[in-house]
Amino acid sequence: MLQLFPRRQISHVEQSTSKIPKIPQRKISECYLERKTRHGSVISIEMSEVPLEGADLRKDQLIKALKREVKRIMDESGIKKRVCLYSNIVSSICVAVENCLLDGLRRRLLGLFGVKTTFALLHCIAKNCGPAANVIKRTTEHGNAEGSRNTYLWIRVALHERALSSIVDHIFNSPQ
Repeated sequence: MLQLFPRRQISHVEQSTSKIPKIPQRKISECYLERKTRHGSVISIEMSEVPLEGADLRKDQLIKALKREVKRIMDESGIKKRVCLYSNIVSSICVAVENCLLDGLRRRLLGLFGVKTTFALLHCIAKNCGPAANVIKRTTEHGNAEGSRNTYLWIRVALHERALSSIVDHIFNSPQ
């Protein structure tokens, strides 16, 4: 007599003798980009923009650096209530502003100025922009009083006078 025994269940440690079914692969769409989160799950990000290349990538990096420095200075001003004009945080935002303006000078206005500096650009727009003329006047006063060469002095003065945003806005909106 033949007895049929019930089939034995396989534990999680033992390997199955039957074939393991293949897990279907996810298809990647052209308009979505899949990324892993820090917890390991996969999310799809809509990719309606084309990837940046060359000058656009550099511009994007400069703007990200400027935003990061603005965030740092806002955090510092919230903590200390007062930020020294010659602190490292102000110096780093001056460097970021200078790099953004120099990138625009290289791409847009190459060769129009004898000296390709942001201070020369400030002199050029001072004819049409009142805050720029005030910043130049204050910069020359501070430069004569201190006697030392400060690379970002005009940006520091514009920050102190709260005129930097209007100067950058004038540069951005001017037809030149």
